Amino acid sequence: MIKDERIITTRNRCLAQGFIIWYCLLLIAILYRQFVLDQNPKDYWDISIIFFLGVAYVSKNLLSHGAYYRYTKVSIISMSLSIIIVISLVGYFRGNINSFFDLLLTVSGAMLGLLLLIPLMLYLNYRWKKKNELIDKLSKNELPRHFGRDSS
Repeated sequence: MIKDERIITTRNRCLAQGFIIWYCLLLIAILYRQFVLDQNPKDYWDISIIFFLGVAYVSKNLLSHGAYYRYTKVSIISMSLSIIIVISLVGYFRGNINSFFDLLLTVSGAMLGLLLLIPLMLYLNYRWKKKNELIDKLSKNELPRHFGRDSS
């Protein structure tokens, strides 16, 4: 096999496009079963597990290799709020949120999940920066102020 950069780039691009197609089709299948067919999650748990394991694997690798090192506090907060709003809207349209207490339980569950994921994301980013010697270039006073920004 020839190790040409163009061939490797084309191969990687095809693999990435294949993953995007897989991701979209699996997500559509899950949403179709949930909202159109109104199936119980027990009926499609296997598809959901495959979908979320694939997403978790790609996300972990992207975080471990510095793909999200430019995220700031504002972008993390806005992303978290968007996730909480979408989870609440899906719960409302599914009929799972009938009272303020149900909404409070849904929001607290989403926030608890995010409070577990965000530190993991920050740790993987910190580890990548340290591995690539980006942390050593920053002074200790600049690190909290420039959270997630490139030092150059």
